[in-house]
Amino acid sequence: MEHITLEEYGLSFIFRCFAEYEGTWIYAVLGLLTIIGILFCRQKKARYLFVWQLFVLLATVYNPILMNVLIQKMDFELEYYRFFWILPMPFLLSYGLIFWKDRMPAKWAKILLTAAVIAAVLVVNQDAISRFASFPLPQNVYKVEDDLLAIDTIIHENSKDEEPRVALPLEYNLQARQYDPSLRLTIERDKMLFYLGQTSVGSFSMENKRYRFQSYIMDVIYSGQNISPRRLKRALRKTRTEFLVAYKANAVHDTILEAGCIPVGETENAVVYMTKYGQNRNA
Repeated sequence: MEHITLEEYGLSFIFRCFAEYEGTWIYAVLGLLTIIGILFCRQKKARYLFVWQLFVLLATVYNPILMNVLIQKMDFELEYYRFFWILPMPFLLSYGLIFWKDRMPAKWAKILLTAAVIAAVLVVNQDAISRFASFPLPQNVYKVEDDLLAIDTIIHENSKDEEPRVALPLEYNLQARQYDPSLRLTIERDKMLFYLGQTSVGSFSMENKRYRFQSYIMDVIYSGQNISPRRLKRALRKTRTEFLVAYKANAVHDTILEAGCIPVGETENAVVYMTKYGQNRNA
């Protein structure tokens, strides 16, 4: 909620945050109707669960006069929305639905209320429903790409080592060990993230041999650069990489072949190479 600032909205800051957090005022209106019903019908237990709690929240963390001062002093504008987590809105609305439904004598009225609630939920949550409907399902029970499963099979079929060392493209490097822990990854996580610009994981220079050799390999299979084949071959040997995987779409395959690698298989999207080091090891 970076665009909602205390300076701009003043005493209405909390209400603006609430509207942004909930996305609609419909839930608040329904909750208010439930509170009125609880008070009007003198529901003692419900009043204890919902009404008094709401009064306490309105007097403290939802009090604009009090909280505006605290927010300024403690500087948590961006984090204020977390106070809405303690608002029991789902429980209140669920109770409200049952509360009003039980007080309707006619069966048709209960059905109409249920239909109206379902319609309201569908209308208000159209964006969330569309995102859920378009959420990609995993291709297999391992929840990794099918291409990676095929790559793993090719590697093990061509390796005498039970734990082969492999250099994988970015997406596969992030997923590989959650499927097959026996794969030893040439590209270390921190060095990969630093190469991609994430300085929070540390700082590496080309004077660091481990980073330098890994960066040469990443230049080829991450950035699609055609570096010197001799440099790539040396990097693969120094990192003891037995297999290297490159996307078919990257125009680096001539460089990889000139570095002494031989193709041992391919999938829909990638080619699996055995390096010169791997050939000597598996001879």
